[in-house]
Amino acid sequence: MKRCTALLGVLVAGACGSDDGRANTSDGGISIGTATPAEDSGVGGETGSSSSGPASDETDQATDGGGIKLDVGSADESGSACADPTDVCCLEPGELPPHALLDAFLLAYPPAAMPKTVADIQAFAPMADGHAMAWSDENSGGELIDATEGGVIEENVLEGREIARQAALLALPPGAMVVAMRDELATIEVLPGEGVCNGVGWAWGSMLFEAADLSIGELVYLYIGFCADRDMNADSEDVEVFYYSDEAVQICAPPG
Repeated sequence: MKRCTALLGVLVAGACGSDDGRANTSDGGISIGTATPAEDSGVGGETGSSSSGPASDETDQATDGGGIKLDVGSADESGSACADPTDVCCLEPGELPPHALLDAFLLAYPPAAMPKTVADIQAFAPMADGHAMAWSDENSGGELIDATEGGVIEENVLEGREIARQAALLALPPGAMVVAMRDELATIEVLPGEGVCNGVGWAWGSMLFEAADLSIGELVYLYIGFCADRDMNADSEDVEVFYYSDEAVQICAPPG
């Protein structure tokens, strides 16, 4: 089987999948300018367990159940506090809004709602707050989570997410700069069956960026890998998908 190059190398559809006219980063790799993807500061989800939660040391948190306000607030006369403390875009200098779109996807797709069969993964089209992750590349040969590569393990799931992250960077508007990354813990579930490779794993992440007009936008990315190679043979049921926002979502409008 052909092994896909991970990280800054290639989107899997371009390297291992079919050519369907979608973005292909195999020519020259991906340049991210001054933006540097954050290191995963914590990962979980050992095989046989399920875990989720922010895996970064960022201070911005998910909003409560009162809803997400995406309009820009204004500070009070002293300039030291926001007139509307519930407005996530009314920020003190140096503060950033929460990763509102990622929070919306996590709310829409808890572990119980994630796809766990080949057919369900191939049909999975995640959408939250009216935003679809329209760009998805499926790789059904030489996957990162092949039994020969260790199967659905944390390292492989995070490697898949990094490919999705690099694809999301391509959707940054001209002149934009990444200002924050937030990666969720890898989640791995063991599925019924026998053998060395019976599981499904996924990992979400998102980036906040400042556009040239000083607005704040967000891009979300996701990797899902499924491996069911019961006999270490060529007829294994393996599939992986790389999701990423092909259009940025504005979280906070430009100031003023």
